[in-house]
Amino acid sequence: MKQHYLLIRTLLFIGSFLITTTGFAVTENQYQVEVIIFEHVTQQGIESEAWPNNPQLPSFRNAINLQQATNNNALNQPTQLQNYQLLPASYFHLSQETNKLQRNPNYRILLHQTWLQPIGGERSAKPIHLYGGELFNSDGSVMTNDNNNLLPPPSDSYWQLNGTVTISMDRFFNVKTDFLLNEPISQLPTNTQQQADNYHFQPTNIKSFLLLQTRRMKSNELNYIDHPLFGILIAIYPYQATLQPQTSPKSL
Repeated sequence: MKQHYLLIRTLLFIGSFLITTTGFAVTENQYQVEVIIFEHVTQQGIESEAWPNNPQLPSFRNAINLQQATNNNALNQPTQLQNYQLLPASYFHLSQETNKLQRNPNYRILLHQTWLQPIGGERSAKPIHLYGGELFNSDGSVMTNDNNNLLPPPSDSYWQLNGTVTISMDRFFNVKTDFLLNEPISQLPTNTQQQADNYHFQPTNIKSFLLLQTRRMKSNELNYIDHPLFGILIAIYPYQATLQPQTSPKSL
């Protein structure tokens, strides 16, 4: 657990340096959002809370699904990029954080995405639907591991990560995260058979863990949203009309 928080503090330190040294020409109410979500499933994390049986997915009513960019010309002309369109990896600001997590065998990145969106008051805020990782059948077997598949999955399947992030703004950004982490019971660490049997209260071979938090944030600031089994790194940058791909950072 100490190693976990040491890594997170290192990521936040790296992120604060990268973000605060980047200049932006602000376009009112339009922002680039970047999110990394990773799992950190351990026996200690599972035993840290009494997890509810079969928590429900967040409502996707009025949720926005991010669109994959298909026009190469648009990628070469940043002023033509559209809101809620996924930006390519060359626009990531948090590549060093990704590299750090990937080097640690205790962490697995489920999603790293960035996009543009307007951000206004709470009444106009709409949830953004994010999902990634593996896609499981109800029996816990893997259907696909294609994180770039943006088509809706079958109704009887489970994305390893599935949920929404909703961002509004008053003086600060208000970021609501509502996610489920879905894990096959057979892959969860257990010390005793009794603990394994307890997971089977759910009507499938998938165990779901809920992350529901609201956080106030500032722009150009890397934030960490904690959970015993997975975590979220998120940063929000004022959008510049001449948005350019980032220079690839040196490896740590």
